[in-house]
Amino acid sequence: MRGIEVTLVEKGNLTHGTTGRMHGLLHSGGRYAVSDKESAKECVQENYVLQEIADHCIEMTGGLFVKRPEDTDEYFRKKLRGCRECDIPTKVLTGEQAREMEPYLATDIDRAIWVPDGADVIASCTSCSLSLRQGYPELFDIEGTEDVSDDTFEALEYLRIHENLESELDDTTVDFPDLAYHAPCHARNQGLARQALETFREVEGVTIEDVGDSCSGISGTHGWKAEKYHTSMEIGEEMFHHMADAEGDVGMIECPTCAMQMEHGTGYEIRHPLQLLEAALVE
Repeated sequence: MRGIEVTLVEKGNLTHGTTGRMHGLLHSGGRYAVSDKESAKECVQENYVLQEIADHCIEMTGGLFVKRPEDTDEYFRKKLRGCRECDIPTKVLTGEQAREMEPYLATDIDRAIWVPDGADVIASCTSCSLSLRQGYPELFDIEGTEDVSDDTFEALEYLRIHENLESELDDTTVDFPDLAYHAPCHARNQGLARQALETFREVEGVTIEDVGDSCSGISGTHGWKAEKYHTSMEIGEEMFHHMADAEGDVGMIECPTCAMQMEHGTGYEIRHPLQLLEAALVE
């Protein structure tokens, strides 16, 4: 776009990494205005550059930082002050004004800060992120469905894109049981099959073993039905055996429904990757 000839070098195939996960959101920098002011300033400056050289590619939808009842007035003021210190344009809106822009906002929101960007949807369940990304656009002819699809991310995926987790986890040691990891089918369909293994492979104090590409067999509500139970367990049997053969006796997976099937079929305690991340960085 700037008239510069470039060569794109990827770690794997074309669009293997971050390039293929670019979600099309033009940040204002508002999300970093408190925690990382330098990044916030870079975001808003790049925002202006792209509007100048590629305005035909941009739809300025705007974004809202809303104040929930449990949020403090102090943090709201801190966010507003941070945006202004970083030269990010802002408008303080009442709850009514915010709901005029976004009618589905909760009725207990009483204030919001408008910034010139959009919002992302973060799901801690890979089935949910896949539904919003692929299922909804295919099933529903509702205005805005494609926008929601473009801005939806699985939680660990989102953190890997927007935070330097590799640096944060460097030299980290945790007291965590060895894990038998299964990538849920819905994670594989989003290209996220190995993200947990890649994220935690250098963390000391835990061993994670990939138990392969089998299926838990639960398939949403399918496995909950009495007439489908035996079929569901038969499908999941290969995964149960793979977990039994692994060194770890605690399972790990991103999908809560699959986790229930894993626990039922193996008797193992099941953890989510975010629980390991919490143990490494928070506890």
